[in-house]
Amino acid sequence: PMYLGCPERRSRSAAVGPATPDNIRYLGEVSRYTETEEWRLESMSRDGPVIASDGTLYIGSSRRYYDDDYEPGFWSQQILAFDPDGTERVIYETEQMMVDPLSPPSYSSPEGLTISADGHIYFPVTNEELEFNYGYPHKLILAFHENGEEVLQTQPYLQWHKTLGPDGVFYVNEYVDQSNNYFVALAPDGTELWRYNTGSLFASSPALDQQGRIYFFLPSYGYAAKYANLLALQPNGSLLWEKRVADSTSCQDGYKGPGVTCPLSIGDNGSIYVFGGDYYEDDLLYSLHAYSPDGELLWSHPVDGMPGGSIAIGPGGMVVGATNEAVYAFSPDGDLLWTYEGETGGMTGGRPAIDGEGSTYIGMSGGLHAIRRDGTLKWKTEVGSPYLTVVIGADGTLYFSWWKKGLCVIEH
Repeated sequence: PMYLGCPERRSRSAAVGPATPDNIRYLGEVSRYTETEEWRLESMSRDGPVIASDGTLYIGSSRRYYDDDYEPGFWSQQILAFDPDGTERVIYETEQMMVDPLSPPSYSSPEGLTISADGHIYFPVTNEELEFNYGYPHKLILAFHENGEEVLQTQPYLQWHKTLGPDGVFYVNEYVDQSNNYFVALAPDGTELWRYNTGSLFASSPALDQQGRIYFFLPSYGYAAKYANLLALQPNGSLLWEKRVADSTSCQDGYKGPGVTCPLSIGDNGSIYVFGGDYYEDDLLYSLHAYSPDGELLWSHPVDGMPGGSIAIGPGGMVVGATNEAVYAFSPDGDLLWTYEGETGGMTGGRPAIDGEGSTYIGMSGGLHAIRRDGTLKWKTEVGSPYLTVVIGADGTLYFSWWKKGLCVIEH
């Protein structure tokens, strides 16, 4: 279990979601601040929970502490576990630390957590004593047994990308200097297996195919490079191929940065789906691209506005993206199957999930929307907001973090 469900980032489930949104409840709901409070649960990772094989939910959260000598107070990070009966347990909590009051650790650490095949819980922890680069703190990567016993602590890295391969390998970024930035593979015991010099600070969350090949974005934030690349690495870290996905060299008013904002996904047929943006005069236009595992561009299709947070792959290879309050569904060959329009416009949609019937569940500015496989509305509820990640449980129950409301549950 991991962000978007699997190493291919398909964000789908074989279970069928709720027929109606009537059965809603909250876990870990946040109370309003009172003068007598010493602490309160402030937020949960918007990447949503991960669900272990026994049905236990694990999610990263932030707890805010109040102290008369420091305003607005201290934060700590937690791993919360919710048993199938709803019992809440704190698996791990960091020491209190002072951070930006407007950026609690679960927001500034969007990686969430991941569970390995042997049941270990991996969690990136922000430490204010560690070095900051480009406004982001380095993180320690910790691993725990389900009872909270710590089994691993890595050296600090700039960012962890939430991917655990079937062999237990996980991936981090290491920043050395402006021209030396590394994509690093770590063994389950935290030892380094290999590193690849990306030359750029950030790469997207990587996706892994069935052959163990690794695909990720390499945005070029340097002022000399005005494009973003899609890279494919062999399981041993050697470069397989590199393709320019987004080209902004036609900027008339100087560098505006690469137009890639969305993680990639790998379809059932092995195709890699990714959003890229190109500048034309002052407009940034986006398209959904499909590449073969060998790096061949198979097709591109334009979409209106900025893409949402992720792509989901459903039954029959359906690809769904969200942009400017619209949701698009494509066939594996690039044909537009349907478009679902939201109500308010102007707000990028969230990270969709697809169930066993092909229904899509996605957060938009009007709440959570359920869309049938043919693009018609199944139901909607004002609960939820854009940018949330929807997770579908084994019985079809929906789970997602709703800002400071805690973990929202819509039961099947």
